[in-house]
Amino acid sequence: MDWIDHPANPLIEPRWWNWLAGDPTLLAPEQTPDRRWHLFCNNLLGIYQYHSVDGVRWRLLQRTDRFGIRPWILPGEACFHLYFQRFHRFFRSSRLLLRSSRDLLHWSRPRTVLRPDLPWEGRHVSNPCVLVAPESGFWLYYSADQVYLKDMSLWEPRHISRAWAPAPGGPWVKHGTPLFGPEPEPSQALRSVAGAGAIKVYKGFIPGHYVGFQNRIYRNRSGQSTSAVGLLRSPDGLRWEAHPDNPILAPSGGTPHWRRAQVYQVDLKRVGRSLRLYYNARDGRRFGRERIGLAVLKDASRLWPEAPQ
Repeated sequence: MDWIDHPANPLIEPRWWNWLAGDPTLLAPEQTPDRRWHLFCNNLLGIYQYHSVDGVRWRLLQRTDRFGIRPWILPGEACFHLYFQRFHRFFRSSRLLLRSSRDLLHWSRPRTVLRPDLPWEGRHVSNPCVLVAPESGFWLYYSADQVYLKDMSLWEPRHISRAWAPAPGGPWVKHGTPLFGPEPEPSQALRSVAGAGAIKVYKGFIPGHYVGFQNRIYRNRSGQSTSAVGLLRSPDGLRWEAHPDNPILAPSGGTPHWRRAQVYQVDLKRVGRSLRLYYNARDGRRFGRERIGLAVLKDASRLWPEAPQ
């Protein structure tokens, strides 16, 4: 499996007054009213919306939410739903909110859809990923609690779990226990897992399975905190199997410079026979800039070649 970085990378740079462009989530042209690509990401002052004719060259459209981070966009039959995390009490707690739009230009007022209320969730829920459930309703994958990485001076998600709701706005019924958490990682590439990070889940890419892209927080061979993206598959969205070639997208260590230290959140789109994996990456540890880029798998059937037919 060979994910190739697009030659135009990085596609989106931080705006001139900050160091962050991260957590991309996208709509493809066939999903939007104007038949353009739309990308939502966060910087230090909220969630910003970009549009594009080709998914490579992006123009800023508007700020969609002033205080949100870590967005996820879900297209509906007549409405678009934007989920995101928002901090409260001077970053001491956070919850998940939702804004909706019929035209991708005008958005409803935000409302809370998920709060941390289980012991292992701590004071934070984050990194939403929502998709249609197989029989009825919707699944929400989310991260919870935080782990502090001293060498990065950053907080990252500790656990991942799932909830179900009959409608995009809830009410959400939580699975109740973590699906992923800090644990020893058998792969030599991901030696000591410090936190689960987050997961983005999709259906329809391999027969009989859901696929997930998870950015685990781990220690590399030098003992440094870092993040890389691994591919997983599951028959039911609860029991997950890791791809033998993980991680599929890892820090470069040097070249390209813009993703030498961390690889974080992703969103996946199919374009013809190929798959596009949009992601954000960081060029430094304690100090660094985060940008958004694109990796391409030219043959979608190579995502998990041994998947049952």
